[in-house]
This record gives sequence, structure tokens and C-alpha cells, in this order.
Amino acid sequence: MQTKVRSLFLILNLIGFSLLSPINEDEAKLAAGATGVAAGFVVGGITYNALTDGMQQQSNTADGFITGSVAVGVGALLGWLAYKFFKRFTPRGRYERAKSIIDELSSDSLIYGIYELPDHKLIERVNSVVGGAWPLAVAVERYDSYKLKLGAAFGLIEASRKGVKVDSKIYNDCNDLENKAHVIFSIIEKMENIIRNSNDYRLQNQGYQKHKIEVAKMEQERREKEKDRRQKQSMHWDKMNNKNKDRKLKESFLNKQNNRNVNVNVNI
Repeated sequence: MQTKVRSLFLILNLIGFSLLSPINEDEAKLAAGATGVAAGFVVGGITYNALTDGMQQQSNTADGFITGSVAVGVGALLGWLAYKFFKRFTPRGRYERAKSIIDELSSDSLIYGIYELPDHKLIERVNSVVGGAWPLAVAVERYDSYKLKLGAAFGLIEASRKGVKVDSKIYNDCNDLENKAHVIFSIIEKMENIIRNSNDYRLQNQGYQKHKIEVAKMEQERREKEKDRRQKQSMHWDKMNNKNKDRKLKESFLNKQNNRNVNVNVNI
């Protein structure tokens, strides 16, 4: 039992280490292998105990084969999943996660092709892309969310560079990706300034913020109604259960009385 606990503790330590410290590809493979072995050992032990009912009896060939098969299968599967997880925290993994964010933003309709348009066409582009009653206000909100994603991408790029040598391929890839991220950030800054200085933005933003408050109130009311409904339903079931208990008690009492009457008649 202590060995199984130590195996689980090892898995948790590996996960914590990968989150806090940069790791390379070999370390990711080693951590994944250790996770697979530890998981296979734990699952194998649990399987063996289940087959033998936890009793100290000699295992037969079938038990050993089943235990080994389960341990190897589960260990291999969890080892592969662990590698996919730990790889995310290698320099290459962090770079790929940052690239995924940049690629997503680069293809967004509020960013892609924007820099090619003259300033007086930008508002028209936003209105056509976003639509609705408050397109400018919604666009600013979306741009703000893009800034948060860019912040995450910059952090991943920096973490990736710290884990590799200067002038390595990943290091240079990170520099190129960072330049793309800066271009996107400059587009966002430009668009937000143009939108905020437009005549329609202030009125749209007031209407949009009021709409968000109303939606939040409606959601809160919905949650309160759902909570009340569940409470009433719970009270209803409790009441039904109490009635059933009372009925069973009465039936039990009547049965006992009938049995006593039968016994008295027999004795007479």
C-alpha cells in the first residue's frame, strides 16, 4: 500500500515540476515513462487485489496474465497521455501553444486584412463583421480579450526561449513569432483608438453596457428560480418519503396487532 502511495506521489510531483520548471524533450519522455510505469504498477496492484479478493492466496497463471495485461495496457495509455501533457511544457510545446494563439488571432476577421484598409474604411469593416445593435462596443470588448490572449502568447514565447540556447532554431522561431504578435498588438491598439474616437462608440457602449446588466439580472433571476424549483422539488420528495415512512410504520403496527390477535385466538 505504501508503495502505491509513493507511486501516486511521484506522479503528482512530476506534474508539479513540469508546471513550475521548464523541461526539455528528453525530460518530458522520462517523466511520461515514469508516469506510465507508476500508473501501471498501481493499477496492476489494484487488479491483482480484485482478482484475489485481497486475500493472501497464491496467484495462478490466469491471474498473473490478466494483471500483467491490464498493467501494461493502462501504463502505456497513461504514459502516452502523460507525454502529450508534459510536452506542452517543453520549449517546443510552449512555442506551439503560442503559435496556435497567434495563428488564431491572425485569421480573425477583426484583424486579418485590417492593416490594408484606409482609416475611413475601418469602421465600416467593423460594422459589417460584428453586426448587431452595438458593433463598435462589441468589437472593443473582443479586442480586449485578444490582448489577454496575446499576453499569454508572449509569456509562452519567453518561457520557451529560456529553455533553449540562443540562436537555436526554436529560439529564432520564437523571435519571428514574437514579431508577428507585436504586429497584431499594434493593429488592436490602432483599431481601439479609432473606434473609441468615433462618434457612434459612446452611445453604443452605453447601450451595450446597459444590455449586459439586464442580461446579468435575467440570468440571476433564472438561477434563483431554478434554485427555488429544486428546493420545492426536494421538499416535495421529502414529504413523500415521510408519508411512505408513516404508511410503512402503520402497516407494521397493524401487522403486529394482527399477529397478536392470531396468537391469542390460537391459545384460546
